[in-house]
Formats: sequence, structure tokens, C-alpha cells
Amino acid sequence: MLIETLFKNTQDLIRCASNPQESARVDREKVTSQLSELFTLAGSGDEDAVELLINLSAGSHDSQVALSAQKALLQVYGDPLTLQSVRKAIASQACKLFEASEAAKTKKAAMDVPPRSDSKSSPVASSAPTFHLKVPVLYLAGQHAHESKHTALEQQINETLKNRCFGGDGVAEAGGESDLLTRGRFVRSEELLAATRQLKALPVHDQCLELSPPSGSASFTSQIRPIREAVSQDKKPRAVFVNTGNHWVTLVLLPAKDPRSNLVDAVIVDTNQQAPLDASPVQEAVQNALGAFSGQPVQLLGGAMQTHAPNACGALSVGLVRVLDQFMIRNPEAGIDALTGHIRQGVNAWNGLHSTAQDGRVTALRGELLATLDH
Repeated sequence: MLIETLFKNTQDLIRCASNPQESARVDREKVTSQLSELFTLAGSGDEDAVELLINLSAGSHDSQVALSAQKALLQVYGDPLTLQSVRKAIASQACKLFEASEAAKTKKAAMDVPPRSDSKSSPVASSAPTFHLKVPVLYLAGQHAHESKHTALEQQINETLKNRCFGGDGVAEAGGESDLLTRGRFVRSEELLAATRQLKALPVHDQCLELSPPSGSASFTSQIRPIREAVSQDKKPRAVFVNTGNHWVTLVLLPAKDPRSNLVDAVIVDTNQQAPLDASPVQEAVQNALGAFSGQPVQLLGGAMQTHAPNACGALSVGLVRVLDQFMIRNPEAGIDALTGHIRQGVNAWNGLHSTAQDGRVTALRGELLATLDH
């Protein structure tokens, strides 16, 4: 579709993205329909639709249109059915908008310098438009700059991300975050919790646990106890993110099938399980922590899910818990057997995806997680 046609048909979208107050003066159904059309076009590879969605996503922080455009871009990018060429188009267009925005800022800064009394320069250029790319889209741009070996641009995007997420380079460095674009970055606990805070059917415990807590801290067993008691008392499942040593695994606790029982069942999903299934330290630790309150033996699922997406444990853990939350919404009475069956199906489906599809999903999730640190 021609970009002129898109712009002609989406003036309401553009106004709402730049000025949230416009939302009260437009046809909301029309806006929703236009966003849906752009989403479909972008997913099919229409680069004009991709460009427009990226521009819309760079609108006001308070704009629902800008937020919807951002979500649409991430959904397209992370969809396993999306062609790799479409992902590259999204990241490339994001790069171009970032460069254009930085150039506009530089020009504006130069024009904002008070002119000399004999200067005849015009102040018009100081009103050059600038854009505010949101963190997830900026992350995609950074990945494109890295893959294209545009080192200077990659460094510039990384510095921008550090300012957005940590308030400055010094703060980021002090927190061990020198490179937010590296695929080896270990996702922080606050990112995991922020990205899953809204889950209802499978709520996530409000603290991530350490399998081997620092000296002087509460033991792993003592931290598991109140979670187990809550599951047993409320008769509702709960998920917990556990750091086994620079690696995240997901623990799910469910009330045992007998409603009169105070026992709980447990399953651990390790997306990078390398050891034999009967030699997992975290499986043994959870079994010991549950003790006499364990129903069925603790199960360990997962496997080598990070072969084509190294260091993806945090992103995959968030994706898994969201999928299980939806499963529990549809099956509120599901027990451990149904849940583990669904997990196995998900693991098999993931392992059946092409490596580029896995990478696309993880990249989109990483960008979304990083956005939780945006202040």
C-alpha cells in the first residue's frame, strides 16, 4: 500500500499518538480498526505500514495509540510465523528513525544557541520534529545496528538505553549493566516481576528466590515455606522465579488434588537443563523444602531450549508463566498432570520452531523486559 494512502486514512491515529487529548475527539472504533489494519499489513511485510507503526509508537508517553503501536510491533516481531525479512524491516526502520531523531536534536540544539546580533539565521529550524522511540523498539534498533556492524550507532543506542533505564551511564555501570544490547545480559529480578505482575490465574510470588542465598540470608527452605503455606491455604497455584546461579528457572506450586489435603504438587521448568533429570540440584532442593507436605514427587521439565537462543532463560521464563496463566484461566481446576502435559506440549512446540523464529520471540521479550526499567 502506498504511504500516501496510509497517511490519508490514518490522520486520527497520528493526532492521537502525538496528543493523547485528541482521543476524546475521534471515532475510537475507527482508530481501533486502523491499528488492526496496520498490524495486519505490517505482519504481511508492508514496509510502509511498518514505518507508520514505528512513527506512531514514538508518540506521546501517555498515548494509548502509541502504546498499541509499540505492542503491535513487538507482537509482529515475536510471532513465530513472521518472516525474517519483516523482522529486519522493523529493526531497520527503527534504526532510521533513531538516527533521524538524533540528527533533529543536534540541529535543534545548535539553533537554540542565542544568535549573534548580526546573525540572519532563521529560528524556524529549532522547531524541527523529534521522536521518542520507546525502549522495546529502541532495543530492536540496537540489535539491528549490532548485526549490521554499525558500531558507533550501536554504542549510541546503548548509551540512550542506559540513560532511559538507569538514569545515566554511571548508575548503569555501578549496577553491572555496561551493555544492555548484549545477548549475554542476565535479566534482572525486577524485570521478571514487573513483566508478570498482572497475572491473575497463576500469580507470581513477589520476590525471586536464590537457590543458594548469600550468607546471613534466609535459607531456600525457609523462603519456600510461606509460599507453600499460601498455596495450601488458598487452594490456588503460584509461580516462583528461582535463580540457580546466573540462570533462571520457573517453579510452579499447585494444591494437591484432594481439597481436604494440605499437600502441594510442584513442577520446575528449566529451559537449559543439561544434567540428567535425576541429578538436578534445584529439583532436590525443592523436594527437600516441601518435605512431608509434598504430594507427587517434584517434576523437572524443560531441556535444551536455549540451543538457538543462548542466555534466554529470563525471557523464556516470562513467556512460559504467561502461557501457563492463560492455561489456568481456561482450566481453573487443572491439577499437576494437566499442567505438566501442557508444559510438555509447549516445550515440544518451541523446539520445533526454526532458529530465527526462536530468536525473534526472545528478542521481542528481551525488549519488553528492558522496558520495565524505563523511568
